[in-house]
Amino acid sequence: MSVQTRVLVNGQWTTRTMDIHHILAKNREEESAELPAKVLEENNTPPVMGILTRTITRSPLYNWIIPARIRHKDKNDVVCIGDNFIEIKELLADDGHLQDVITKADFGSTIRTARVFGTARKPAVPGLDAFIKRESEEMELDTPREQEVPPQILVLTLESKELVFLFAFEDGHGQVKFIASHRPLPDQRSYLEQHGKHVAVDPKSRALAVAACEGLFSLYALKSMDQLRRDMEYPGFLDPNGFNPIKEERHLSLDGVILKMEFLYPPTGDDQHVILMLIVSQDNQTRLLWYDWDSSTSLRTAGRLGTFGQPVMKLEQLPLLLIPLTISTAFMLICEKTISVYRDVLTGNATRKSISFHSRDAPVRPGSSRRAPLWTHWARPVRREAHTSKHDDLYICREDGMVRFLEISEESEIMVDASMKAGILGCNIDTAFASLDLGLDRDDLLIAGGDMSDGGLYLFQARQSPEYVQCVPNWAPTIDFITAAVVPDENLVSRRNSSNVDVSLFRDRIFAGAGRGWQDGAVVELRFGLQARMGTTIDLEDSGILRLWTLPDLAGEGLYFLLSHSSHSSLLHLSTDTSTVSGEHDELTGLDFNSTTLAAGATLDGLIIQVTETSVRSSTIVTSKPRFSWSCEAGKIVAATIHGGTSSIVTALRIGDEITMHLGRMVVDDNLTVTMSELGNASILQSEPTCLAMDILGGTLYVFVGTAAGTLQIFRMSLDSGLIPMLEQTLVLEPDPATFAVCESLAVATSGEGVMLVCGLRNGCLEVFHAAIDQNSVVELSLSRKHSITIGTTSVTVELDRMRSNAAFLLCGDEFCRLEFSLHDRDAPTVHRIWLTDRIRMAYNQKSMQTIAQVGSQRHLDTSGMVGSLICISGTELIMATLDDEGGARVVPRRITVGGTPTRLIFSRHLNKLVVGYTKLEVKPTRHTNDHHRSTGKRSLRPTFKVIDPDRDPMKFELEDSGNVATSPSESTRNLFPTGKPGERILGMLEWSPTEANRTYHMVVLSTIVHRSSPPKAVGRMLFFNVRENNEGRVDVKLKHQIKHDKPVYSVAAFGASSLIYCSGNELIVQTLRLPDKKWLRPVKHMLGSPSIHISVVEPFVYVTTARHSLTILKYEDDQLRPQFSDRVARDGMHHLNIPDSNITLVSDKACSVVGLWQPPRRRTESSATTLFEAVLPVSITRLRRGVVSTPWRAAQSSQHEAILGSSADGTFYQFIILSETRWRLLRFIQNMTGRNPLICPFEYLNKPRKHIEPSTVKKHNMHVDGDMLYRLIASGGTTVLRAMLEQEPLPEHRFFDYDSAAVRYERFSELVDDALGEGGHADPVQAAVNFMRTLLQPEM
Repeated sequence: MSVQTRVLVNGQWTTRTMDIHHILAKNREEESAELPAKVLEENNTPPVMGILTRTITRSPLYNWIIPARIRHKDKNDVVCIGDNFIEIKELLADDGHLQDVITKADFGSTIRTARVFGTARKPAVPGLDAFIKRESEEMELDTPREQEVPPQILVLTLESKELVFLFAFEDGHGQVKFIASHRPLPDQRSYLEQHGKHVAVDPKSRALAVAACEGLFSLYALKSMDQLRRDMEYPGFLDPNGFNPIKEERHLSLDGVILKMEFLYPPTGDDQHVILMLIVSQDNQTRLLWYDWDSSTSLRTAGRLGTFGQPVMKLEQLPLLLIPLTISTAFMLICEKTISVYRDVLTGNATRKSISFHSRDAPVRPGSSRRAPLWTHWARPVRREAHTSKHDDLYICREDGMVRFLEISEESEIMVDASMKAGILGCNIDTAFASLDLGLDRDDLLIAGGDMSDGGLYLFQARQSPEYVQCVPNWAPTIDFITAAVVPDENLVSRRNSSNVDVSLFRDRIFAGAGRGWQDGAVVELRFGLQARMGTTIDLEDSGILRLWTLPDLAGEGLYFLLSHSSHSSLLHLSTDTSTVSGEHDELTGLDFNSTTLAAGATLDGLIIQVTETSVRSSTIVTSKPRFSWSCEAGKIVAATIHGGTSSIVTALRIGDEITMHLGRMVVDDNLTVTMSELGNASILQSEPTCLAMDILGGTLYVFVGTAAGTLQIFRMSLDSGLIPMLEQTLVLEPDPATFAVCESLAVATSGEGVMLVCGLRNGCLEVFHAAIDQNSVVELSLSRKHSITIGTTSVTVELDRMRSNAAFLLCGDEFCRLEFSLHDRDAPTVHRIWLTDRIRMAYNQKSMQTIAQVGSQRHLDTSGMVGSLICISGTELIMATLDDEGGARVVPRRITVGGTPTRLIFSRHLNKLVVGYTKLEVKPTRHTNDHHRSTGKRSLRPTFKVIDPDRDPMKFELEDSGNVATSPSESTRNLFPTGKPGERILGMLEWSPTEANRTYHMVVLSTIVHRSSPPKAVGRMLFFNVRENNEGRVDVKLKHQIKHDKPVYSVAAFGASSLIYCSGNELIVQTLRLPDKKWLRPVKHMLGSPSIHISVVEPFVYVTTARHSLTILKYEDDQLRPQFSDRVARDGMHHLNIPDSNITLVSDKACSVVGLWQPPRRRTESSATTLFEAVLPVSITRLRRGVVSTPWRAAQSSQHEAILGSSADGTFYQFIILSETRWRLLRFIQNMTGRNPLICPFEYLNKPRKHIEPSTVKKHNMHVDGDMLYRLIASGGTTVLRAMLEQEPLPEHRFFDYDSAAVRYERFSELVDDALGEGGHADPVQAAVNFMRTLLQPEM
């Protein structure tokens, strides 16, 4: 409802039409403004606050992996489908690795299943043919790539009852865009009858079938790809409105549960025949049903072959896999113990042949399950057409990683010509399994997405074990995670006093307990940034390397590395295949190895130039000519730079107290004689140069000089006059202009704004200047400061990215980053860490880098994939790594195996180490059996814990029934675990430090559950372990005490100086230890409504999350626990987190909600805590933590000192931000508009009714702001899109109830911007809001 009212605008009364929600919101703001904060507190009035959620990283779980060229016919793409997202990766044929392309996660619903249809997948073009093909395509003047319909289309079914067709293309800026078509599925009351459980595609892409779990299925006739192209392709663009792949549909019903559904291959020569097969279970009988029709006719002609279908054998009642075979219109059923092949299906009574293979392969990990491992998926490798006409090759995988290869031949009587063990993959496998295409001349490449383990890419070679190529990371299930400020060893005066170190100086790291089993259970460190895959590693004798340059080998046999040491230089040669490394110290190379190298480079002709402190040399290394040598007779060269493109050299020479700068150029004549001519006169520098750089701006060569006086000087090169001074600017430090900064290194990059000068300062900051050049006069040059970015606390080294002119690499202490400018706008540059990963050493811990270089693209360099590689010096290692940056920054996990299934994880401040509790599997063989599928012997699960130094090799401490503490590495590492029982599990873990006077004890406390079989009962224990680190750096563990309970001990927390509070059964117990005589005082008890699964303490209050009654707040006073407040809703609690200085507690539950409960400063009559907000997420949050995880450059922008993080069991991590009322109103206003925008929410807006834009506080879930939606708004155009939503009139189907006028909508938006961001008189409220959101939504990691 809207009303007309008089409002005062700029001193004049104006009549405005205002929505009732707007009026109420303004009244509420005025009332809140009139009440001081002190009054609100005295009145126990709850504040109005909101919450913003942002997905930091999505679940690493893939449900399906499908090779599909859905971008372009020449893009060898792989589509990975998760619960609510898809990822497109590209397979690089050169090295067989997957490269991230883009993620799409705006479906607004869960993906039930996925398939691909279109032109059949053809083998990748190999070797020389691929090169010739690319060359010919570059010469074609046909339609640009981004305007073509790809060969294949992805089809998805969603929980929102939609059928989605999807493909992608690259626009003119290289950005990947999607085009989608929606089709509503038949709506049914019963979930079992909802379409979308099964999807099948005809092998020739003529038809599509979608089925429910039972009773119903639908047939869709598809348009040909040629028809789709005619409907969509127009000169210069694609018309999304023409994308409708369906030309006819028909809905059918049947009796029974649909187990499997697939289309069969038609008989040879009968290309119009379409055959759909269903496996249906009804009345404890499984039957095979077939429907067929002619594709040239209507779907109305589709009919069932036979009346009742064909029953299957008893062993085939629940088939695991249904595989259509490409020959003889046959299909295969994979069951637990048999393989059955059916043929002659068109007769209505198919013939069956079967083979038994259940006893051939024993479980890969005996004892890991009580059941035999099952076959989970299959894949068909690409073969030549001559082979596929009579044969069909298949890979089938088992859930424990076993892979078998099947050869199918129509000439064989049973059609299965061979069944052989192809290999064992080092992971568990579910349905994410596929065969990728490297070309017909290459071996088979299989990909498996791990199930509770990492997955991987594996190369299958004939008669060899699979070769591990690349890791597909997976940190699910995530049972627990923590944030920990691990103090590096070099910052510890003694390894025994880590608790005395100020941890606020160190950033928190994120560790998660993930995986399952002795091989896959691990502690995973989650790091955010760009991944660099390590390749060749070279051990160096000297660790004091200052700089590094990569130089070409004119012989085409590899690559040279020139290393600069503190007193000399050295040269290494790496062969083309990276297998051979040799040192070059011969003077015949023409280089100077007796001095420190200051600069080195190569000209366009391959001439290598070296400048040391005493000489200038040039050589090709491999030939005696051309060469040049000049020695500095007087003085010393203190700085130098080389520009290979113009063969120019600039040196700074100190003679006495005078420093002069000289410009020279190398010239090679026809006789291969090298001369260096000096251009112009020397320039005198008033201060010692700290760095030199040269680059071409506007066609003119400029020299940039950083000085010790804190100035930046710029010279222009002239062939006649040499170096001409252009500009000198002092680098001042804000906010104190009286201090200056020293530039240690610099590089010139490009951005959408123009030329950017990136200066690395000595104080750890990065200064970015825009260099403006007057195109009419090269003498006009100016610098304007654009950005100041904090990287660290030591000098910043800047190295230009030789593959991207808009990026540079940064080194600063432990930080190794890349800075990148946008080429399309003037946004601030992004900074992301670079993490080196080793596919073999998954626990590789990256150390600080002394120097880096990058292999550039040169015509003299036979690189074989080396171009673009990073060369890093870390300690005494030279590391070559390939930067994987196409998909942008993401989580780069580091995996530390623990030997079991982790259940609890804590960080010990005392030890400066992680303590992980986990369950270990033990299998004791007792008998022999011929059934290899059954586990032999006794299987037991026992609890244990391990102390891990995250920066060193793990140290293991197993808890068993008996044993001694290890005293040397060769001895057992067992520790006393009295009365340990098989089946006991750790439910709680705590580092407890009871204090008496000036003495502190350090213990690890475990709470457990033990299931007894006779009589059936669950009991529990509290175990107290004394842990300390000895002088040799090992941790000694000793059991000090245990408390037995007749109920499980679910959770535990420290309270006061020497008390514990824990929950046994439904009873909350406070237990106090009297330290002088080591006696336990009489416990204080309080009965809860249900077991407490998490306890936290903010004295004197105790916060308890229970399994059935959400959060309860108690106060400990007078030796009693007295209830104070509780949640008004009885939720199935999961976890909670106290927010300091706000009286707010976040509570998560099993219903996927996170609520904010406000605790009044004083107790009141009503005992219910006020619910401030409620966020409903796709998954349940199992852990909530706080931590200072921001990078230095992010922390300078963030308004929050600590980030609030949450994790779910599937590995999804969220960030939570508490919003003030004004900021919530602004962001919710934007979200309400965005939710109706088809560009940002292409799937959600269709199902949303017309709604209000003005935020409402009536329902608590309205206080939730979806940060993912706002992030998509920023990524889709930001300012442009938001301005269009405000200023343009929406289409009729996108209209709102309120603020339907653009003028009124923009005015209200401007008011909200002023309220949220301050009355700053924003010249452009839209830009101000976008900048605010961009800063707010950056991931804290």
